[in-house]
Amino acid sequence: MARIDEFLARLGRYALAVRRKDTSQYKFARMVTDHMKWSAEQAREKQFLRLSAIIEHVYLHSRFYRKRFETVGFEPGDLKDFSDLQRLPELTRTDLRDNSNELVSDNIPPDQLEKSVTGGTTGDALSFYRDRHCLDYRRGIDLALARYYGWRDGQWQGLLWGAPRDLFENRGWKQKIVQYWATRVYAMDSSRLSNTTYEEFVTQTKKSRPSFILAYPSLAFDLAERIESGHVSPVRVPVICVTAEPFYEHQRQKIESVLADRAYARYGTREFGTAAFECPRQNGYHIITESVYIEVVPTGVNATTGAILVTDLLNKGTPLIRYRVADLASLDESPCDCGLAAPRLLQIQGRETDIIWRPDGTGVAGPEIHTMAEHAGLAAKAQVIQEKLDEIVLRVEAQGSDHQAEVHRLLEIFRREIGTDIHYRLERVSEIERAPSGKYRYVISKVNRPQEEKEDVPGFQAIRPSEDENQTFT
Repeated sequence: MARIDEFLARLGRYALAVRRKDTSQYKFARMVTDHMKWSAEQAREKQFLRLSAIIEHVYLHSRFYRKRFETVGFEPGDLKDFSDLQRLPELTRTDLRDNSNELVSDNIPPDQLEKSVTGGTTGDALSFYRDRHCLDYRRGIDLALARYYGWRDGQWQGLLWGAPRDLFENRGWKQKIVQYWATRVYAMDSSRLSNTTYEEFVTQTKKSRPSFILAYPSLAFDLAERIESGHVSPVRVPVICVTAEPFYEHQRQKIESVLADRAYARYGTREFGTAAFECPRQNGYHIITESVYIEVVPTGVNATTGAILVTDLLNKGTPLIRYRVADLASLDESPCDCGLAAPRLLQIQGRETDIIWRPDGTGVAGPEIHTMAEHAGLAAKAQVIQEKLDEIVLRVEAQGSDHQAEVHRLLEIFRREIGTDIHYRLERVSEIERAPSGKYRYVISKVNRPQEEKEDVPGFQAIRPSEDENQTFT
């Protein structure tokens, strides 16, 4: 039975959504929940209708796709089956970078478009647009998934996440009221990982009693290890949902033995939001077929996996058709005994980052390092390698003085945010070695977590409801 404060917070959350004209996420969440009950035949039929609609849309309203279709002699009416989509060329990151204006639909009003950037895990972040309907629908998807994992409207949600763009300082009593009686989200600053900040997160978790925590796998695993070693007080929650990094079986086992009753993973990107999710059987990721159409095409590198191509069925702002996301996986369309009929992605291989450790024993989450590069404006492909506890190498694909100002700006950010007791070494290289998927490990740490010095570091900040639906569903 819901607590009184949860009931009041549920009303407050809805009132906040009304004020922000964002109530459609509730409608879409109900639709997603209903669609989970579809049979495989129903799901495939509805998915093909959406695929046909987006193909017709881009032909009529995107100069880039119209020219591309004409080049290969393709018209919307030629799409008779899913296999016909293979007649169209793949969309690459180079296409997105070089044709960003021509890709945008010409019939979407500017006030219905929101600019975003790709995650940059292949080395460079690219801009694109999402339309309002797409944003609202994807917020509904994340809300439906939170409910699927046992979360109830009005309950708190913890984030072992904390990208700086998602955090903001409390500016007064109004923001505190909104946080307590509506958004109900708390987070830990993942740029300052220490026993102290983890302990504060645990304390807040015990107080808030969330049923659902969203996390980077590396941070949830790190917290579980600190609890197991006795450096942080024990706490246990019903569900931890991880995303944004690869999720390994040893991490799942540790998290479920120490920190959470169940640990589930989601697969998504900045471009498409949450595209697939784990069910209780934890045997692959069920594709959200109303949101995306996913192909897995052979690469010749690995016989068991292929390159993931995603066609966005929702976004008409910058439509992405057969977009190569630089991840590898295999596709399983056989029935799952969980009751969900959607096909599953297996053996996903994608982006990977480590934690950078400071000499005092505190750490910085890998994704935070990438955000620092974004703030520096570094557009070149780069890699951060911690060779020793007091030495970090910044490897940049550049020649001579290319990107010199941005590199110097990033090194200054490193000194300010990571610390001045570390030696930073710059290496300019012609090419950074990639994984078979086409991605590389953006952050590599070759050192073990050192013993931590005692410190008192504030670790909590209230967070604003994110516009990036792949991060939080508030």
